[in-house]
Amino acid sequence: AVYVPMSADQAVHHLLQVITETGMQAVVTTTAHAATLKQLLAAHAVKIDTVIILDSPVDTVLPLSFEHHLPIENIVYSVADPDLDYDASGSAYVFYTSGSTGRSKGIIGSHVSLSHYIHWHQREWGIDGSFRISQLAPMTFDASLKDILTGLIGGATVCMPDSHIKNNPALLVEWLRNE
Repeated sequence: AVYVPMSADQAVHHLLQVITETGMQAVVTTTAHAATLKQLLAAHAVKIDTVIILDSPVDTVLPLSFEHHLPIENIVYSVADPDLDYDASGSAYVFYTSGSTGRSKGIIGSHVSLSHYIHWHQREWGIDGSFRISQLAPMTFDASLKDILTGLIGGATVCMPDSHIKNNPALLVEWLRNE
């Protein structure tokens, strides 16, 4: 799978471009955005096989009732390492440019380059379980990967403020002091 972040704040034409160009088969969302996603997909006859709603109880998520969804039956969850075989030079993520010069462009990052950068960053700063890392970059920018993944591999706590806090300097300063 390839990570392709999207935001409800992005323009509809941008979201449709990302979904269609990547051949997206699954979307992970929240209850707050699920109805809008369903309307977007239906209005543009876009088919997504799987939609996972993170903050819904499992019994309301599976099987999902979204149109075009392929029902998932008899799911077995495991905490064991799946020992996945993947190409280290293969795609790990696709971030799209803002499109300020015209059409947005997808930028592909590989597993090996992302891993190299994240591990270097963690070693360089000595990030461990005693750290608290503020994740302030929008999820649609590649800088968010550094904050989140460096924290996770180092055992740090990743702190993510709500949008209304990130967009208000006074609230953000207060949040940073408290976190």
